[in-house]
Amino acid sequence: MSSTPQARKPIMRYLGSTRNSISLEWEWEGSGDSNSSFKVQIEDQVYEWITKYWGKKKKTTIKELGPGELYRTRVGVAQLIGEDIWGDELWSDTVIFATQLDLPWTFYLFQNVQQNAAANVVAFSKKRNSCLDVYNKYGDTPLILAIRERKEGVVESLVENGADVAQPGKALRKTPLMVACFGGYKAAAEALVNRGVDWNVFDSNKCQALHYAVDGGKLEMVRYGIECGANVNAQDRFGWTPLMRGVLIGCSLPILTLLIENGADVNLKDQNKMRALDLARLLGGSEMKELLEQYTEPEEDKTKEDESLAHQEETYNLEDERDVEAKREEDEEREVSALMKTIDEILGMPVEDDKLLEDDHGFKSMDQDDEGQLPSEI
Repeated sequence: MSSTPQARKPIMRYLGSTRNSISLEWEWEGSGDSNSSFKVQIEDQVYEWITKYWGKKKKTTIKELGPGELYRTRVGVAQLIGEDIWGDELWSDTVIFATQLDLPWTFYLFQNVQQNAAANVVAFSKKRNSCLDVYNKYGDTPLILAIRERKEGVVESLVENGADVAQPGKALRKTPLMVACFGGYKAAAEALVNRGVDWNVFDSNKCQALHYAVDGGKLEMVRYGIECGANVNAQDRFGWTPLMRGVLIGCSLPILTLLIENGADVNLKDQNKMRALDLARLLGGSEMKELLEQYTEPEEDKTKEDESLAHQEETYNLEDERDVEAKREEDEEREVSALMKTIDEILGMPVEDDKLLEDDHGFKSMDQDDEGQLPSEI
């Protein structure tokens, strides 16, 4: 009785690198190449394995990496075993590749940003204007770094001398305006708006600048965003509006009131079918609940309560109202626990720790390319 030969793992080869990219190719001697798909991943400190390529080609360039960094990399192959059904990936050995070291002038530029040496930044812009938007190892442009650290002279110099005011950072695709809003840096926000930046651009979590203003808890920034036409009902990837995020992080009542009075829809629901009032009830805070109850339609709330009760009775086959109430309390505790974990992971991250994050913008995109195949770069 003969055994089925085991498929060989893909073998990677290094082709070259730049400060922010690594090019590689791979071999695989498996059968049915036309029904095979390849996936290239790098290991990250936060997200573990991140997919940077998914397609049928055997060559790719991993972009938007940090200079002078080592990246653990692997390539996997999966075969089509049914209609739109892929088998498990067969992974290559993990190989470490490196990007090239930072150039001296890049170090010089970021050093002058941190020292708020505006005159040196102006002189640099005249010699290397096309290099004003280079990324550092954390994925920040000079403008984003200057705004985050409130280097007023450098912010003005960069904006006036040709820096791209809309270019996002690599971490979460946050724009300079989003960074200014979160930090409450209104002067920088005004300078960016005067250059035509858009308040309604999304980051990789579908947050807009007004979400960041609310997350930062800055009433003045929230008011300024509304005055500039920011969408008060924009929903992030969890379905949370700025109002909902304000509830989740415990924003001040003046911020919540300002949002509501300027068109925030209190009856919108997130992905879990929760409204702002429902979130407030889960998290406590009597003043917040009282405020939202003034604006939320009571009929919807009663319907939700009745449906919830009917669902619990059907699911758990409870015999009396005391069991129903006890089960409801248990369910609410679980919902609060899950919700708080999500808040810690998402809303607690963007202050400084997001420098550790690689940009996941588009990593999960499955759109096809012009040839009807999976995209060559994600």
